[in-house]
Amino acid sequence: MQTPSLPKDEALRLRCLLRLELLDSPREAQFDRLTQLACDIFNVPIALISLVDRERQWFKSAQGLTVRETARDYSFCAHAILGDTALVVEDASRDERFRGNPLVDGEPHIAFYAGHPVRAPEGAKIGTLCIIDREPRHLSERELRILAQLALLVESEIAMHRQAIQDELTRLLNRRGFALMAGQVLHQLYRIGMPVSVLFLDLDGVRHLNERFGHGEGDRALRQCAEALGAVFRASDLCARIGGDEFAVLLADADEGSAAVAAGRLHEALLLSGRSAALGWATSHMHECPQLDDLLLRAEQAMHRAKKGGA
Repeated sequence: MQTPSLPKDEALRLRCLLRLELLDSPREAQFDRLTQLACDIFNVPIALISLVDRERQWFKSAQGLTVRETARDYSFCAHAILGDTALVVEDASRDERFRGNPLVDGEPHIAFYAGHPVRAPEGAKIGTLCIIDREPRHLSERELRILAQLALLVESEIAMHRQAIQDELTRLLNRRGFALMAGQVLHQLYRIGMPVSVLFLDLDGVRHLNERFGHGEGDRALRQCAEALGAVFRASDLCARIGGDEFAVLLADADEGSAAVAAGRLHEALLLSGRSAALGWATSHMHECPQLDDLLLRAEQAMHRAKKGGA
């Protein structure tokens, strides 16, 4: 068995994958329809939309498998993303790259594999649409073209997914995306007993800029705020624009003291860009599973108290 090498653009590829906010997300019908269609067209028991993460491959959609991820070291898809066209393995037991692979010798007993790279909107290959059979087989040129067309449909769905959860102006999560991702993170943090905080920010002066100088200046202020958020917070934190001039951040493993320190760093970063904001935060210590709406409400109330106190 050969361990797959890393793509030359691995760092960029991983950044593109993470920005999509697809990893560990719930199953979605639009992706499941495509894998079911692949099973029907090719008459195979298994079809996957596989996203190749740093150390694992994770399945956004899986027909014929109950597991949601496997190790990257023996992933067929990690080999597939090294090329630009489909990787076809007609008989894995006779292919030196995969002979002895746990996925060949054990469940799901892969004999045949065909995986076409799937690209992020920026062009990086983040995973595959793949079909798997437990018997060796061959794909015709026509079937390869169909697989490529299905991969393009996956890419279209990924692009629409990002548009649905991303704020177009700032490239942060929008309110829908924040609710979707934060709900998953809160559940995971509750299971391991980790504190979490939500910070609420109301950027000052946007309405004045819009009225006096036009929306271009207001938009510039919003983008500067997004840049400050990106500079201050960790990749594991969720940053979102949830309203016109309102932003929210979900801080993992952050108690009240950590949230206060983070708010101070953000205040300083905004001042450096010539901006200011009213800030408030709320913390849950995971005695019970926290609700995002409750945390947001308490953080917003704290922001209004801070704004009133500073007036």
